[in-house]
Parts: sequence; C-alpha cells; structure tokens
Amino acid sequence: IYEILDGVRVPAREENRTENKLVRLNLTRADIERFVIACECDLNAAVARIIKSQTWRFATFPIDQRLCRVELDSLQFFQQGKDQQNNPIFVFRNSLPAHWAGNVRSTMLMILHRLETFFSSSSGLVKVTVIILTGRSSKEIERANKKSNRKKKAATPSQEHPDESLADDGGDEDDIGSQAPEIDLTTADYHIHSNFQLVQQMYELLSFHYPERLNKALIVPSKAFPKRRISSFALSPITQTRVVVLNTQADLKKYVNESELQKLGLAV
Repeated sequence: IYEILDGVRVPAREENRTENKLVRLNLTRADIERFVIACECDLNAAVARIIKSQTWRFATFPIDQRLCRVELDSLQFFQQGKDQQNNPIFVFRNSLPAHWAGNVRSTMLMILHRLETFFSSSSGLVKVTVIILTGRSSKEIERANKKSNRKKKAATPSQEHPDESLADDGGDEDDIGSQAPEIDLTTADYHIHSNFQLVQQMYELLSFHYPERLNKALIVPSKAFPKRRISSFALSPITQTRVVVLNTQADLKKYVNESELQKLGLAV
C-alpha cells in the first residue's frame, strides 16, 4: 500500500493557499494497518479510503480554535484517565450548565480538535474508551432549573428575617453526570447540548476517518435517551460489538476502576 501511494498527491489547505501534498505525508505503518483492518484486508478499498481520508484531513486540520472556543471551554468532550485495560478515556457530556447555541459545526470542530490533538501525540494502534453521558430529558432539566432558581432566590436573605437560616430542600437525587472541573449541581442550570444531526455527523466522520480507534463506547442511558432507543440506532456490525449500552451509571465500574471514576466525577 505504501508503494502504491508513492507519488500520489491531493489538495491541501496551507494558510491562505491550496497546494498538493503527498498522501503518504505523516502516514505511519500503524495508520495503514488500521485502514486495512477496517476494509477487511481489501487492499484496493484500503487505498481508496486512505486517499479520501487524507484529503479530508489536509482540508480540515489544523482547526482554528477561535471557531470553537466556547465549545472547548465547556469541557463537553475531554480526555482524562484510563480504563481497566489501560485504554485512554474520553468523556462526552450531553448535559451542560449553559444554553447550547445549536452550532453543530462548532461542536464537531471541538471534538475533532480534541481527538486529533490526542492521536497526533500518540504512536501505534492506540484505542480509546468513550464514556457517553446522555444526560437528562428536557423535562427533567426544566424541573432541575426551576429548583435551582428557587435556591438562588432563597440564598438572598429576606428583609423581614435577615438572620433566619434557610433550609435546604434536599436537592435533586438524579445524577446529572460528569463534572470536570467540579460544578455545584444545586445551583447550576443544565441544558441539552446535542441533536440528531450532531450524533449522525459524529458517527459518520469518526467511523470513517478514525477506524480501529474505538475500544469501547460506554453509553449511560437516561429518560431522554432510554436503552431501547439507543439500541435501535443503526451502526455497522463491527461498531455494534464495541458499543455497550449500560443499565445505570454504576455499571461503569465493570470497565473503569472506581478511583478513576471518582476523578471524573462519576463515582456512584
């Protein structure tokens, strides 16, 4: 395959101009191996896929972080810790303490920037485990936000009884998900930060351009995304073997040590 690609060039973005770059540029033996495995050892299919993927990569990277600065700062998607098999962990949070602007492109750029930065500093056939926290339903979030507003209002001492201590209403027992860094769940307003278009783009782009990078996708269901709904999502046969829809967040302990889950704010 490396010999077949010798001399093959594709358009590449370079600052404010376009030039032709060698497909073999920065292409390692491990990269070729991943595509060969994904194409079930069909060398012609692997070559075609490599050329298409390298063309996309040259046109996409480096990503201008100004286009996704808000999304990067939100820590919706981040890497931290390792699972029980020593695979690096990425966490995707669907519920965040801020309104989502609905900008699918910016969110995708953020995800791609995180992944590309990580993999470019890694060598060999590195695979990652992705923990997906589907978050609360819109109604759950609305109830939590109303409770949050009541607490904020109650935190201001009344004029009639300025020294009167305010009783805590007990908070919401439902787990909102990972916090990195820690966020006060009793006062934060949470909102859904994804839609079907984002999920579809994530699956299509990552499965095509990052083959054999996924060890496990551990999905924590919620009322908004119940197990039966997630299980019905159309995935390739290979991807299906690597996607695990958990029953509860506590099931993460089967794959990740509790000490790591505590660091991620996911200990139960």
